[in-house]
Amino acid sequence: MNRAAPHLIVTFIGLSVVFLGISYSDLKISNVYVSCATLAALFFTITDLFNLIDEYEIDKDKVTSRFYKFIIDNRHNLSIFSLFFAIFSIIFLPYVDFMEKYLLGYNNQITLVSLGLVILIISFRALSYEARREKEISDTINEVKDLSLKHQKDLEELQKQCAVLIEENLKYQRKNSD
Repeated sequence: MNRAAPHLIVTFIGLSVVFLGISYSDLKISNVYVSCATLAALFFTITDLFNLIDEYEIDKDKVTSRFYKFIIDNRHNLSIFSLFFAIFSIIFLPYVDFMEKYLLGYNNQITLVSLGLVILIISFRALSYEARREKEISDTINEVKDLSLKHQKDLEELQKQCAVLIEENLKYQRKNSD
């Protein structure tokens, strides 16, 4: 199977949910399905959060909490489980009888947690991007400084050579004029 296939599946699920949202007023979508979609959104967001951890270079020796160490060490498996539960929430849970009563009571909380995580992820990504850009700019400035110093030394060497050549030329002209 192509490596992009799993991403395409998730992309198509996302597009399908967007079309459901656009067509919501024209369709009869049950509250339990909306609640399950909200739960799926939470799990997709958690999956994205685990994937975001990979973008940061975390020194595990500095992490003191056993819980956080567990998350960092197992983030790939947790990401897969979270992705499974996201898809499971959309495909299977709407058809489980007791879920409607259970999920409808927690729908608002799930929505707020999902929204909060999405905002955090956006913020972390923006901070990560800014940190990378600052590092790139700093590296470029250091390269320019190094080149400038090298060229300054080269220029000083050329000035010395020119001074020697001018001095030799002047000596030669004095010698020939006498």
